[in-house]
Amino acid sequence: MDQQVIIDALVQVARKRRLLAAGPAQRLGDYAKQKGLANLDDLRRWLKAGDGLSAHLANQLLELIPSAEIRPLGPYIPLAHLADGGMGSVWLACSPKNEMVVVKTMRKSLPPGMDKSHGTEFMRRFEREAKITMQLTHPNVVRCLDSGQAEDGTPYMVLEYVDSGDLKDLVERRGGLPEGLALAILYQAADGLAEAHRIRLVHRDIKPPNIFVNQQGQAMLADFGIARSTESNRTMLTMEGAIVGSPLYMSPEQIVTDPNLDIRSDIYALGAVLYYCLAGAAPFDGKLQEVLHKHCTASIPDIRKLRPAIGEPTAQIIATCMQKERGKRFKDPEELRSAIANVLVKLGLTPKSAIEEDTRQGDLSGRDGAAFTPSADMPTVATSLSGNSEQQTIVADLRGGSTAAASNADLLDAEPTIPMSTGDIMTIAANLLALDDPSAVPQATMATRAMSAGGGPDCVRTQTLATAVMGSGSPRYSAPKLPERVDGGLDLALTGDWLSLLPADAGDPSGVVLFARPKLTMGKLREPPVDLCLRYYPVATHKDNLQRISRNHLCLRYDAVENHCVVDDQGSPNGTMLDGVSVKPGQSVPLENDTDNVLVVANIVVLRLRPVPRRSDPQPALDGAPPASGSAICGIEHGHGYDAIVITRPENRPEMAYVQVLRQVTIGGPGAQVALAGARTRASTQVACYDGKWIWRPSGDTTTPWKALAPGTKLDCGGKVLVAQKGDYTHF
Repeated sequence: MDQQVIIDALVQVARKRRLLAAGPAQRLGDYAKQKGLANLDDLRRWLKAGDGLSAHLANQLLELIPSAEIRPLGPYIPLAHLADGGMGSVWLACSPKNEMVVVKTMRKSLPPGMDKSHGTEFMRRFEREAKITMQLTHPNVVRCLDSGQAEDGTPYMVLEYVDSGDLKDLVERRGGLPEGLALAILYQAADGLAEAHRIRLVHRDIKPPNIFVNQQGQAMLADFGIARSTESNRTMLTMEGAIVGSPLYMSPEQIVTDPNLDIRSDIYALGAVLYYCLAGAAPFDGKLQEVLHKHCTASIPDIRKLRPAIGEPTAQIIATCMQKERGKRFKDPEELRSAIANVLVKLGLTPKSAIEEDTRQGDLSGRDGAAFTPSADMPTVATSLSGNSEQQTIVADLRGGSTAAASNADLLDAEPTIPMSTGDIMTIAANLLALDDPSAVPQATMATRAMSAGGGPDCVRTQTLATAVMGSGSPRYSAPKLPERVDGGLDLALTGDWLSLLPADAGDPSGVVLFARPKLTMGKLREPPVDLCLRYYPVATHKDNLQRISRNHLCLRYDAVENHCVVDDQGSPNGTMLDGVSVKPGQSVPLENDTDNVLVVANIVVLRLRPVPRRSDPQPALDGAPPASGSAICGIEHGHGYDAIVITRPENRPEMAYVQVLRQVTIGGPGAQVALAGARTRASTQVACYDGKWIWRPSGDTTTPWKALAPGTKLDCGGKVLVAQKGDYTHF
């Protein structure tokens, strides 16, 4: 077995089980490769020793690596455990060709509480899924490569390993998709569905986790585990009165268990998925019964209320797909595909072109760059609504997390037993680095549609999708029509690149220290060259341990060329650890974008570093103030790809925070970029630099004028009053 297959499996299981984000997972793989791990025994020994890893991460990974007692599944060798449900398991495995595959198994024995008839139904579903998927040989469908029984009689099926993430991951990480990209993905998904329609299948579980985009630019439809034939002589495996599918994307006729379900039910689901891609949330939300009721009775939501820049033809596609009466929908995937193609051409894009994964981040026009929180997906369910409250739920996706859910279950509020989507069971999303690498989406240099010299909207040239997804759709932030304003001038504003916001009450441990510097040096010194003095409070109690921190331990910097935020270890003898993986002395490691990166310094101080992407265009001038001179390195006049890097202290004195202010930051209660511990309200204050001077205004309305942040200014930060003053080492 090749070493790289083992390393790839380690990286992907850490990524898909959400132990690590993509960047740290890749560093984990690089670190493991340097250890010369030649086989699974070497990997187990390394994880048991925990060499270079946090004990917690090493133990988590060790639990996911198969023990020496786990036998091969036919000719396939299990490498890493993806999921475990009531009826089976899913593994990353190595094929006889030394390639990564996904192997889905079925338990031989019934789980406790399940009668024999249900077990027989699951076995039939399992066998039928393998048979159906092997018939679907289409570039837009995840393939079933093999099936069989292991030596001990365990049934298994082998699925194609897809080197991508699912659509749910993509939307969550991007904060919504540009119009052109969303349509391009749905075009190819409809192409895959057309193949299923050709052999008279209804998928019945189309949702974002069941659609993938691989590195070759192909959207792929996955998981035919609950698909049903529309043939008149079909075998019925679903119990009478049972509702099967994913509530957030189910058609009205699927909800009422229409026995004559056809492909138009899947058309409805694709419309709901398109809405999700653009809105970042499913069309309807609420508890299970509320969602089902809305699908049957509520008006179709208008995507343009959330995204005014979305074109009328795209909104009409969603509306046509999601008609309550199936006779008013597109009659089949081919008709839907044709409608999408027409819109793509009008957007200057070429249908059938490869989809580019490196799409623009964000693109939620109409939300003023507000933070985006995706909605949770309901799991796939097969719930009895026949009125028999004792009837058990039939789970159709082998996860086993909801085997006895009652019909009034609140699936949105419930926490699944295993945090894995159905798409995780069907296939594994590999090599997600391109989706998460902040350098791959430098917003300040994002390409726009090709224009003629006139530059007008009517002069759009034809593009391929591979180039257009970088620039199609409206931007996340729009250019200001007028310069923002400052009231009262800036003569009284604090100047310099170091500011402290401290409580008026000397007994309050809260505080925020802000640095308008592209590079922060951290260490134990309270003097230059250190900017941020690392402390564990009370200092007198931990004085000896603090000596382990180097005088100049590490640097946190913004790399404007690569457009990412980086941690540089300064050769510290007692080490730096980022997300559970050791940083080599002198090594530079990029931070994950818009997420908490856990930094452990000398095994003493724990910090969370969160890079905040830029939310607005540069302001080279403010109405009421002189134009920016260009002498300051940080400020809202600059087009840095990030507004700030927020640094918090989760384990010790969490009331204190630090911010590397590249442009601006919000400070206050829940929802602010710096959410203060002990905040009593949602009030927040926006603090920024402009031309070397500090300014502020209440958060939430970009039309509110800025004010000079003068010494002694009192700011409402989540119900806490913080007072502005010039920064000083005594504040550490």
